[in-house]
Amino acid sequence: MSFQEDKEYFAFNEQRFNYWPIYDTIKQYYPLGIYTNEESRGLYDSYPGSKALQSVIHNNIWNKKNFSQGWSEFEKFLRQYFKRQVIGTTYANAPSFSSYVLLEKTHLDKLFHYKELHFTVSLLGPFYTIYGLDFTGIKLEEIWDPLDTSNRRIVDRSSISAITTSPYLEYETHFIDLEAQIKQRYPQFRMVPFNMNMKSIKGLRTGLYLQQENCVFHALFNEIHSLADTHIVRGDKFYGHNEWRI
Repeated sequence: MSFQEDKEYFAFNEQRFNYWPIYDTIKQYYPLGIYTNEESRGLYDSYPGSKALQSVIHNNIWNKKNFSQGWSEFEKFLRQYFKRQVIGTTYANAPSFSSYVLLEKTHLDKLFHYKELHFTVSLLGPFYTIYGLDFTGIKLEEIWDPLDTSNRRIVDRSSISAITTSPYLEYETHFIDLEAQIKQRYPQFRMVPFNMNMKSIKGLRTGLYLQQENCVFHALFNEIHSLADTHIVRGDKFYGHNEWRI
């Protein structure tokens, strides 16, 4: 069952945890319940929080000097630390820095499998998250030009097979090491657990998916990985929740 089929809305045990900083940050930057169709896009964009969000992205990502100091230097450090490839995945319009450590790459004829340890740090508040992704795929021949069927190319077709949400089995050592390095660089930041990342908020609509309600992960980090569609979730979905205890 995918998480979209079993949607959970933002809620928590207020007697034991305090997740209000996440909700307050999202409310600050996104006009909850405003956008419903293309005609009201201008209203959505005129919200002061929407303008502030674009300013944050511009200052941290589009500004090359700030991006280099804010993230590229950290990526360089992690490459030396792990002695592995660290691939940047920061997107021009996403409110976060993001990358992944390539842990394993296997090819067998036309089949392939990648193990990637992803990490993303929000630009909107003191939040980060880490998760392992297993991609599997196949190389297929495709017709590149419908008007010329002889124009063909080999393309990769892949999908997320599983997500690992905590230090678990083969991800354990690298997960723990990566989290330690993030905490050292961002000592005031807290891990957002997978379970909280997947919670939807009524009326929350973000840049790419303005026609549907979005989840915490989309608002704080990015919308590129539809983690809610991943069928296999491994590890502890609540990992990191102790940082939010009262």
